[in-house]
Amino acid sequence: IGVFGAALLASYLPRAWAWIEARTFFLMQLLGLWSIGLAWANDFPSFQVFFIYLYVIGTGFFFRQLRWLHVHYAWSGAMVALALALSEAAWPVRLETGLFFLLVWTVSYIITFYLKSQEIRIRAALAKESQLNHALLRSKLFLEKTEKTARVGGWEVYRDRGELRGVIGGKALAWLGMEDTSASQPISRLQPFFEPDDWRELFLLLDRCLMMGDPVDLVKTMNAGGHKRTIRITGRREFLSDSPPKVFGIYQDVTREHQAVLELQDAKEKAVTLAENKARFLSVMSHEIRTPLNAVIGLSRHLVEGHPRPDQQRSLESLQVASETLLALINDVLDLSKMEAGRLDLQLISFELKNRLQGILRAFEVLAKDKGLALHLDFEPGLPSVVVADPYRLTQVLNNLISNAIKFTSQGSVTLRVNRSIAAPAPEGKLLLHLEVVDTGMGMNEEVMSRIFEPFDQGRSGASQVFGGSGLGLTICRDLVSLMGGQIKVESQEGIGSCFCFDLPVRVEQKARGKSGLEKGQSAGLKRILMAEDNEVNAWILAQLLEKWGHEVVLARDGEEAVEAAREHRFDLILMDLNMPRLDGMQATQLIRAFDAQVPIIALSADTSNEGRRAARFAGMNDFHPKPFVPDMLQEQIACYARWRTQVQA
Repeated sequence: IGVFGAALLASYLPRAWAWIEARTFFLMQLLGLWSIGLAWANDFPSFQVFFIYLYVIGTGFFFRQLRWLHVHYAWSGAMVALALALSEAAWPVRLETGLFFLLVWTVSYIITFYLKSQEIRIRAALAKESQLNHALLRSKLFLEKTEKTARVGGWEVYRDRGELRGVIGGKALAWLGMEDTSASQPISRLQPFFEPDDWRELFLLLDRCLMMGDPVDLVKTMNAGGHKRTIRITGRREFLSDSPPKVFGIYQDVTREHQAVLELQDAKEKAVTLAENKARFLSVMSHEIRTPLNAVIGLSRHLVEGHPRPDQQRSLESLQVASETLLALINDVLDLSKMEAGRLDLQLISFELKNRLQGILRAFEVLAKDKGLALHLDFEPGLPSVVVADPYRLTQVLNNLISNAIKFTSQGSVTLRVNRSIAAPAPEGKLLLHLEVVDTGMGMNEEVMSRIFEPFDQGRSGASQVFGGSGLGLTICRDLVSLMGGQIKVESQEGIGSCFCFDLPVRVEQKARGKSGLEKGQSAGLKRILMAEDNEVNAWILAQLLEKWGHEVVLARDGEEAVEAAREHRFDLILMDLNMPRLDGMQATQLIRAFDAQVPIIALSADTSNEGRRAARFAGMNDFHPKPFVPDMLQEQIACYARWRTQVQA
């Protein structure tokens, strides 16, 4: 692509050079060469040797690092390969000029490795740029998919000449019917999509975040595209070096999550309402069942204690056991429903611990004797005699545990053991008791123990048919112990026996309230008792018990009669039924308290709910006794007020 001229004598060069320049000026400009002579000035000796070689041979290849003078007068180095051949045009030129030694050569091709390396670098840069663009596109697609999956987008807000402006990105633009642009716009354009109060709160939060740096985090409802969407908006302030502070954040469509929360709350409210309705239904039904059951239990107990004929004894005892079993089942179902509804509260009162435990064991003496079992109380010396806890729930737990121990033990003994707990520190101001019910019965394996406290599970298949029971007792024991601040556990070995134990935190009473030298059931100071009861059978049964204990009983058949009797006569104690015609027990008590604030009043009711107990105390009653009557418990309550009255009179 060019012409090279050379002469063996320097005097021949000017004319030859003029000839070459006239014919190759455009080519030299294109190649960026100013002068071949200048271009090869430093490299000419080596080229001269090569030229002589080419003159003899006629063709050749020259490869060397050369310096070229650019048209802008700058030297640059390049690797140059020249393939030179004798031109056919050389001979006419020689003849024309008359210069025998003038030779004209043509350049077959010039490959500049510098240009080639530049091309390689450019191609590498283009390839790298293509890779970066591909990675950027891939990241963009990944980000878009992530935003779409998470239903999330970004935003920024800043203040410009007193106006809040911002940029929103992501899918929210499609929801809002706005163009997908990164241009800044006033955030007031978003106001129509929010309720007025919500927009005001959002605007103030953004403004406060810009000024004070308080983070933004709120959930609001937007009216977007004809649909309501619940949006969570979060953001925080950032300081940039070349601009005023901005709030950067994200928004997320949490409509589905918000709807799920609302549905969950609705389901919870319905479940709570259902549980309350169930508890209310069970409370009403238990009251209706307890009222006639009270008569059945009372009459059967009265007949058994009346020395029946031998052929009647067995039938009456079976009737008594069946009625008491039915009562226990009703109590279990009612207590379980109360605990499910969270309506079971503790009644913390002071009581004599050892006497209570002895009374519990006495209630099982006949049952244990029938099976040939020994009952033992192992009470650690030095334990306080009077404690504050819920004696009724403690009795319920121990009754269930001792009843089960006797039920599943065919020979040996059942022991109730009480001592100070050393397994854990006691709560501040309390004593931690450790109670155990130990039997020598059939025992259990690990699999049975793992589910023994589950509802309706008696450990072994067919146990309910063989031993009876509903399978609720231990479940209720577990929940009651937990309510009292402890945890029930079981240890057992098949063929050896079982041990159910729990810790019970109690408060120690230094002195029994109203205590005197009177024994339980002693009626000193409580000779006259007013009994308000509208059910004739229940009234007759209760009167028989009270008279047996040495009390004089006056019967009132409704609340009005009770008020009149209390006004006209002096009584040492009043037993007040809550549900009576004309005037109920609550109203009657309030009227009596208007003229007699001292007489003890014990409520009688088949409604054993905490609400009923609290209502009775609020009306002015001193204590509560459930129906059906529990003779031992009622006798202990009467004895308590006898001791109190004796102390007051002293």
